[in-house]
Amino acid sequence: MSATARRIRAGALVALVSVAACDDPTAPDDTPPELPAAETMTFDFDFFDQGASIGSVAPAGPARQASAGPHWGAAALTVGLANVSVVVHLFVPVATWRAAASHSPVFEDGAWHWRYSVTQGGQSFSSDLSGFRDGDDRVFEMSISSSALQLENFLWYRGRAPIGGTSGTWEFFDPDAQSTVAGRIEWSHPAADRRILTFTAVSGENVGDELTYETDGADRFVTFFDVSENRSYEVYWDALTNAGYIVSPGYNGGEKACWDGALQNTPCA
Repeated sequence: MSATARRIRAGALVALVSVAACDDPTAPDDTPPELPAAETMTFDFDFFDQGASIGSVAPAGPARQASAGPHWGAAALTVGLANVSVVVHLFVPVATWRAAASHSPVFEDGAWHWRYSVTQGGQSFSSDLSGFRDGDDRVFEMSISSSALQLENFLWYRGRAPIGGTSGTWEFFDPDAQSTVAGRIEWSHPAADRRILTFTAVSGENVGDELTYETDGADRFVTFFDVSENRSYEVYWDALTNAGYIVSPGYNGGEKACWDGALQNTPCA
């Protein structure tokens, strides 16, 4: 065989191997899929229960709640009650997801795996997060084992987002009815200082309830639809000044009720 023929044959073999690797769904990608930020499943309502922003004239902690006006208090109660339908589904998922970023994955069985343990609420959770590409999407599935909850490789939640995109979804499964989707989040992050999360209860006592949390610069918006009462609520606050308002059918005659930077009642502009 001539040198030229050998070179042609070698090139053909390299090309064949390359094509086979591309066609092989179990072949590893060069790098693991990028993990969506924890903020894609985090509703930040600390403003209502953990003190004011740095530099605020409003007090912090229990003293803050004691000195705040009724309008801020009504908003805190409304957000707290709305958040119940979210926290019950996201308490463990958020904790396990936040920990993933500090661990390195390995490629096994056609997917990247992040494996680690997390202690939350005095309980230990063994996490196996798998990530893989599905067409133009990146998919993540978190399986949890916990002796305290009698769970073994339970698929607790699943996420999907376009590769390089700024939006996606999460589905959360019910540990007590393991094939049942309990809640769903649709999220988008169109700009560095803007994001929108909408949680919908899919099953359980609060089925149909919908909670949306939106940030736009320093502006914070919360809207909540309570399907059992067929009522909608709206709360707004400025993360820098702490001023805000609430619109609630059962408060202030349903009219907008505002508070200032010291959390005291003030006329609405």
